[in-house]
Amino acid sequence: MSLRGFLDKLRAEGKLKEVNKPLSPVYEVSAAVGKEPTLFTNVNGGKVVMNVLGSRELMADALGVSPDMIIQTLSSSPPEGIVRIVKDSPTKEVCEKTDLSKLPILTHYEGDGAPYITA
Repeated sequence: MSLRGFLDKLRAEGKLKEVNKPLSPVYEVSAAVGKEPTLFTNVNGGKVVMNVLGSRELMADALGVSPDMIIQTLSSSPPEGIVRIVKDSPTKEVCEKTDLSKLPILTHYEGDGAPYITA
């Protein structure tokens, strides 16, 4: 399942919190997130999603297995992943020239040396 597909599933099940108000990537997003999966739709004009795999239950749901099958499922997957050939994909869309400086990379705490991306 794609990330977009999983977010749609969480939304349909009422498990996705959506925050639409404008937030700064410097401290505000981190201060606003709780434990539930959350989609921030306006962080310097971009989107940020957090806690999508924040629990064993969510991980199992994303993998389509029960929580007790997560380790077995992941350990039996080939190291290179499962390759799926598709005709069309959002990754093939070219909307504009890529500019990584436009990503809303968060600064979580005052002591952070710089913005950074977490897993």
